[in-house]
Amino acid sequence: MRSNQKLYIVVCRDLIPGAQACQGLHAFREFIQKYPDLEAEWYKESNYICMLSVPDESGLLLLINEARDRGIRWASFQEPDMDYRFTAVALEPSDEAMEFCGLLPLALREYGPPPSEEVERENKI
Repeated sequence: MRSNQKLYIVVCRDLIPGAQACQGLHAFREFIQKYPDLEAEWYKESNYICMLSVPDESGLLLLINEARDRGIRWASFQEPDMDYRFTAVALEPSDEAMEFCGLLPLALREYGPPPSEEVERENKI
């Protein structure tokens, strides 16, 4: 594993911001349970993480099925308080997952400043 490989968390964008964060954490915890050795290696060698989003549960299910078909290791979470709806998935840190997730938008991006303001703020720091 490369020292900068990211573990990917993908959440449903139609959830409120706090729920997106919580559901992402649930998926991460499921990943740790399912792949303890892989997660331990990632934690030791990299510890980079990226939280992305898809529009809704349908998009998440498509993503999970495609990840499975590509042989990318994953762990999902179904929220009991939401009728066991699929709300998030964690994808292994790998080159395949990086390529697979490359076009997904950052989670919660719509709640931050517009891109031009973000660049201005970064330049002042």
